[in-house]
Amino acid sequence: MYHSAPPAGKPEMTQSCPGLIASRPPFLQNAATLKPNNPGVHYQLFMALSRLKRKDEADRELAIFKDLDEARKARPQSADLDDDDAQNSTPISPPHR
Repeated sequence: MYHSAPPAGKPEMTQSCPGLIASRPPFLQNAATLKPNNPGVHYQLFMALSRLKRKDEADRELAIFKDLDEARKARPQSADLDDDDAQNSTPISPPHR
């Protein structure tokens, strides 16, 4: 769910495009600001920072991911919300008519 391997026999796109890895952290940091409770965002940020050898930042994101993923596994699943909505929900009042 959080990271997919490249197809067998094909290198990851980021191996042939190192600039792509370097461009990910700002995008993912923005995503983490918008969706702070989404474990997938923190995992992807961990992966990008790890590949850039930014160990302290990567370790921090991995810890956040693990905490959020454990919380996700522990909470009851809601039939009405997908995983992202359930983690980042804010109460919305129904429209007044």
